[in-house]
Amino acid sequence: MNMGLDIPPELIFTSAMATAQFLQKQRPNGTVYVIGESGLTSAMHEAGYIITEYDPDYVVLGETNAFSLENLTKGIRLIIDGARFVATKPEEIECYSYIPTHVYDSVAEFEVG
Repeated sequence: MNMGLDIPPELIFTSAMATAQFLQKQRPNGTVYVIGESGLTSAMHEAGYIITEYDPDYVVLGETNAFSLENLTKGIRLIIDGARFVATKPEEIECYSYIPTHVYDSVAEFEVG
């Protein structure tokens, strides 16, 4: 998509990149369960993180049009079992016609305990 701006790609810093950089500083070369798109998983890999469904250090929720009861339930169970929870951009997501906006907000506001 062209927005009329001539900006080199190396000057773009996404919320996924910021999240990966933050996690790398918190726990270098850790593990993560990702609920999000390829930009988020790529950023995690580039930061040295291993993506796993088994005992991750973190559960990271990003914007996605692939929310499913299965991946949300898995993420919540991993958080209950001790994984730390990070939402990449909890302020707003695009509302897909089949997913109410409050779904992301509800998951992002989930607290254990």
